[in-house]
Amino acid sequence: MQASLFRKLAAYLLQTHYGLDLDDTTLSEDYPAGVAQGDRVFLLINMLSNKYDLQRLDSKDNQPLSIFDEVKGLAATSLILVLGEQQTCCPLCGHRTNFTELNCTTQIHDCMNPNCENVFITQFDQETHQ
Repeated sequence: MQASLFRKLAAYLLQTHYGLDLDDTTLSEDYPAGVAQGDRVFLLINMLSNKYDLQRLDSKDNQPLSIFDEVKGLAATSLILVLGEQQTCCPLCGHRTNFTELNCTTQIHDCMNPNCENVFITQFDQETHQ
């Protein structure tokens, strides 16, 4: 994931769920190690939350963030594509992507190009995916 997208997504998740600014945390320092290990942003924030006993503002039971929180953050800060029958490639550089399927119509794609590392959400066209 590109550093700029990481910063946008982490800032969104921290502000929305914990009322914190990214610069008030150690995530900027943790980013290179976490990305090298393949960690998702929500997992890095959960580790930070556990380490410093952070309390969520939007949840009384203080549940950890989930992949769905990250997807909402991606939708708020990034790009969502509607898919048809074409193979999915990165819209920025055209390279192939790895993806995680969230449900039968939604996927999170990670560009495999190390110079791009774009992350985006895809949703299947309802007519194509019936």
